[in-house]
Amino acid sequence: MEEETHTFHLPVGEATITLQDVSLQLGLPIDGLPVSGMSSSTNITELCQELLGYTPSDQERQGNKISMSRLAEMYPELPLEATDVHIQRYTRAYILQLIGGSLFSGKSNNLVHVMYLPLLANFEETGKYSWGSACLAWLYREMCRATSSSAKEISGCLILLQLWIWDRFPYLAPKRRGIPRVDHAGPHAHLMAAPPLGYRWRECFNTVNTSTHALTQIRELVDKMSPDQVIWMPYSEDLIASLPKYCTNGRSIWTTISPLLCFSIVELHRPDRVLRQFGMRQPIPKPCDTRHDLHRIDLRGRWEINWLVRHSEFVQQWEDRGNRLAKGEKSLHGILGYHDPYMVWYRSITRRWHTMHVATVDYLIDTMAQIKSWSSSSDYITAMPHIQALSKKALQVMRAENRVSGHKHTELNVNEEQPNYIEVDLLEENRVSGHNKHTELNVHDEQADYIDLDLLEEEADSMSSDPRLITEEVTTSDNLHFQSHVQKERREEEQSRRYGVRRLDGDEGLADEADVVVFQRRRRSRNT
Repeated sequence: MEEETHTFHLPVGEATITLQDVSLQLGLPIDGLPVSGMSSSTNITELCQELLGYTPSDQERQGNKISMSRLAEMYPELPLEATDVHIQRYTRAYILQLIGGSLFSGKSNNLVHVMYLPLLANFEETGKYSWGSACLAWLYREMCRATSSSAKEISGCLILLQLWIWDRFPYLAPKRRGIPRVDHAGPHAHLMAAPPLGYRWRECFNTVNTSTHALTQIRELVDKMSPDQVIWMPYSEDLIASLPKYCTNGRSIWTTISPLLCFSIVELHRPDRVLRQFGMRQPIPKPCDTRHDLHRIDLRGRWEINWLVRHSEFVQQWEDRGNRLAKGEKSLHGILGYHDPYMVWYRSITRRWHTMHVATVDYLIDTMAQIKSWSSSSDYITAMPHIQALSKKALQVMRAENRVSGHKHTELNVNEEQPNYIEVDLLEENRVSGHNKHTELNVHDEQADYIDLDLLEEEADSMSSDPRLITEEVTTSDNLHFQSHVQKERREEEQSRRYGVRRLDGDEGLADEADVVVFQRRRRSRNT
């Protein structure tokens, strides 16, 4: 998550949650008044007594926040003989629990701010607010905070984040089984409006083939994401038409480039950076002018502030939301080529990897492709220093990754019998993304090729002292043989030196018998 743009940087480009997702998945109104006003009140007890019918004790409140568990105890179930006043108080208590427990959740888990309560005083006015944009602003702010290295938790409307991931990245989602869960809506369920899109995930589903809580594995899956694993437009026109009208009332501002407000919070909505999510071609976006001082503003220590006045500049921009729409050229799909101008620009500004393991795999493949290109050129003698430097760097990266991870990963196929060999075909299969396969390695499945790391390092050292020794690369139509070939005398010297330094006790002399076997096995593998 990028703090300046509120977008996720993926191998295939930027993506993010937008007002469209809030509207369709949750059914919250987005085209309305900003959710803002006074953030605190000196008469909390009077306000609660009037609108909720009870006065919170000192144990049931913390500053301007009140206990949600107390609200649940006060209104466990609405009685049949309830009066209009009782129904309104019950509704306010229920909405406050939704706000504090899901839509605008914090890290306390049991407290909700009373600043929302005045907005629930008149239900006719309550429906005129843009609750959806405020919910998204709150989630943006919480995700920005979660990018800090010291952050250990995240809050906000996480159900929205989860639904967004499941619909756009199906390979990360559980499989819905089409079996509806038991509905406990009660005898008046038939009077309720049709549910929003996110309701379909109430079906039973399984996670047998899905990583759920394995953070490291999920990060690696994201790093290896290919273009065909992303659904840029999961909401077809037929699907949108099947949803209730309240889900599409704000469709005209789905692509507005406007600030989102929620009392002290101001976060920018930038659909122009994710136009592929709206069926448009993605150009290089304009710079994002984010005021970092806005991220430092919160409710702590700020009493009796009218945020509508404090953020009047952004309120005016929100009021002009219908004239601030992102536009672009229509596109049938969201897949962009490796050399597309946007992808070229994007790779220059993004962080390419999020896990060291996938970074190592991809780096080794790019290194081998570069060495192949240099060693097959006519001016390969001039390229020797570059090949030497790349070889040493690849070894350093490989060993650093092994030190950090504490073990050798399967994708690198570091075999127990051949501990210093990497299987090239498996490296190729583990490319970070499909559009990165701009260099064809032509590795044959039936004949795995190996890189001898020890020999590579030793010959890299020898190049600096004897530039006449040339690393050649034998290429066939189906195979890439990344092996170093030197003169016969050099191989004999190499074998003699190996036998002289491989004693287990570390002294000079003949090698231990086990080391001789290992060396012979390696040599047979190289000559295969």
